[in-house]
Amino acid sequence: MQNDMSEEQNKNREKREFERGTNFDVFVSYRRSDGKSFARTLNLAFKNEGFRCFLDYDKLEGGDFSRQLQDAVVDAPIFVMVMTPDYFARCVKKVETADGKTVFEPDEDDWVRREIELALSNGKIIIPIDVNGILNGTPDYLDKDFGNRVGCHQFSPVYDNNAFEATFDAMLNKNIWNRFYKFQKPTNKAEITVATDADCKLLKNNKLLATLQAGEHSLVLLGKGNHLLQARSEEFPEIFIEIEKEIEDVSCDDFIRIKLKDKVHRQQDNQYTSQQEDNTTQTDLPQVSKNESISPNDFRLLRTLEGHSEGVLSICWSPDGKYLASGSMDDTVVLWDVNTGQRIRLLRGHSSLVYEVCWSPNGKYLASGSGKKGLFLQTGEVIMWDANTGERIRTLKGHSDYVCSVCWSPDGIYLASGSLDGNIILWDANTGQRIRTLKTPSWSVDSVYYAPNGRYLASSSLDKTVKLWNSNSGEIILTLEEYSDYTYSVCWSPDGNYIISGSSDGTVIIWSVNSGKIIKTLKGHSDKVLSVSWSPDGKYLASGSDDKTVIIWDANSGERLKTLEGHSNDVTSVCWSPDGKYLASGSDDDTVKIWGVE
Repeated sequence: MQNDMSEEQNKNREKREFERGTNFDVFVSYRRSDGKSFARTLNLAFKNEGFRCFLDYDKLEGGDFSRQLQDAVVDAPIFVMVMTPDYFARCVKKVETADGKTVFEPDEDDWVRREIELALSNGKIIIPIDVNGILNGTPDYLDKDFGNRVGCHQFSPVYDNNAFEATFDAMLNKNIWNRFYKFQKPTNKAEITVATDADCKLLKNNKLLATLQAGEHSLVLLGKGNHLLQARSEEFPEIFIEIEKEIEDVSCDDFIRIKLKDKVHRQQDNQYTSQQEDNTTQTDLPQVSKNESISPNDFRLLRTLEGHSEGVLSICWSPDGKYLASGSMDDTVVLWDVNTGQRIRLLRGHSSLVYEVCWSPNGKYLASGSGKKGLFLQTGEVIMWDANTGERIRTLKGHSDYVCSVCWSPDGIYLASGSLDGNIILWDANTGQRIRTLKTPSWSVDSVYYAPNGRYLASSSLDKTVKLWNSNSGEIILTLEEYSDYTYSVCWSPDGNYIISGSSDGTVIIWSVNSGKIIKTLKGHSDKVLSVSWSPDGKYLASGSDDKTVIIWDANSGERLKTLEGHSNDVTSVCWSPDGKYLASGSDDDTVKIWGVE
């Protein structure tokens, strides 16, 4: 009897200590600069295990954002830290002392720091996740009091074999299931699997509940309890996309509306059309004579392209300058008619964020880089598309994590891809065969770019360097190491003599390829530089930043010529048109903007 009472008391104690929050069970704390994709996958994983998860971009509504974040941290009993290299970086700020030394001071306004402080002061279950297994404890640059508080709070990062699923399961088993009385592992899970391109089947405990016919709307009643719903199909990715959007928050007795499209509908969706997708009309872009001189000083916003449901991560002009491709966090690639602003094609095939798009030199093909996932991210992938029909030609598999960058060789024979796995892979564009793998000491390659002569390749990484490679041998021929922070983007000058790179310290650096020395450091942004682009005539540079602006620079003098303002969120990508008459920018505000002279 005494033992029974003791066991019951322990259960009640755990129940009181780890009671569910009113609105949320888990708060996901991450750094938007390098943890967004992992946080997004983590958010979905928690939901599928029955947890009510708070992730800012998924849950923030209009009004007082600061209050919403604070209330969510206080409400949720579990606080997960997505530990990427940049996670703690801005918890402090660099300050120049009177004697010229650089010191770190607490940045009380940094939101990650404020979230951690709230979690510590409110006694939350704090679970640090080491995203790539390279972090071990709190960094020494943190101020002593804050660093000690974080480090002494049972700080033991969860990491397992660089695999998301293994890491997530380890976290559940180690930090949650054995501690959290109120939560029970779901035992009655449902699964949606694809039978053919024409229908899919709803299964529960291996029992067929319903067959969903393509081209129809079906109502499916699920039983009580929290369910794991997955759509798995490489041949029919639309099913996963549509189901994921509909059923993320399934709890009990929910009707799920699932719309499936058959092949006929998909082919119709992919046809070029001269008609607008909505009822709005747009005027053509101003036509500029080839001989007419254009000064970026006079650039202004000409058009905003709206069609993505989430942030735009990459943009690229077609070689003839008639079309623009954009890759997005909504897992799609969109092709635009630049002159009219019409969305002419929607390419669906990726099951995760499309980090990069790149047009082949002959204009016939597109390449896009992303990750391949079912419920969990499994591998990185590059998809090659027929630009004329929108059909997927082949999928290149070889990376073990997201593909962040793709670039065609100038002759169109090869394709390079850089990934979060720290590798660069060179592919035969005609066969899809892997030619060689270039291994870097970094855990992430954010940008790759071929030299105009095709013999060399430049890459930027989160190891704060820019590397130049011999594309034939795969050897590193030069490492540029002057940066104090992460490098996110590189671009070669049209004559092949210089490289520009953008960094999280807010600067753009012009390098001499021959000497490896810095020619100029361009300062003007107030936040990370995520993308850089050199104009085709070599006269101008463009940079996009987290400060929501695009800056146009004089390449020769380094003078800031024009600051383009209009985006309401981070500018993730900038790209000059092939004739240099226009500049396009993509942003986390879900739009693409075209700048030029009216």
